[in-house]
Order: sequence, then C-alpha cells, then structure tokens
Amino acid sequence: MRERAGEVLGPGHNSYFVGPDEKTEFIVYHVWDPARKARRMCIDRLIWTPDGPRCEGPTTGTVRL
Repeated sequence: MRERAGEVLGPGHNSYFVGPDEKTEFIVYHVWDPARKARRMCIDRLIWTPDGPRCEGPTTGTVRL
C-alpha cells in the first residue's frame, strides 16, 4: 500500500489508458482520504522501468494531460 501521509491512503483498483497525445500512458486508481470516509480518484503518468511499471503518485494536485 502506498500513501501520502495525512492526505491519502491507497491505492485501490486501477485502470490504464493512453493520453490524447497517443503516447503518454496513465494509470487511474482510487485512494482513501485520511479518515477513510471517501474515496478519491487519482490519475498519474505510468513510467516503465526495468523492474516494471511505476508511478510517482498518488498525485494530490492538478495534472495537465
């Protein structure tokens, strides 16, 4: 489980898509708020590494696609 202390807990289920530039890959997933009362949706760029896919999130701010 990854989290951003005091902001989100997660991740939850996810999906993958290619952005409007038809090159940039993204992952969409759910996270819980710190009180575990609401789920939020996160969208992060998907980064392919020698160890497999990674993302820098959870992102809690605005991301330009």
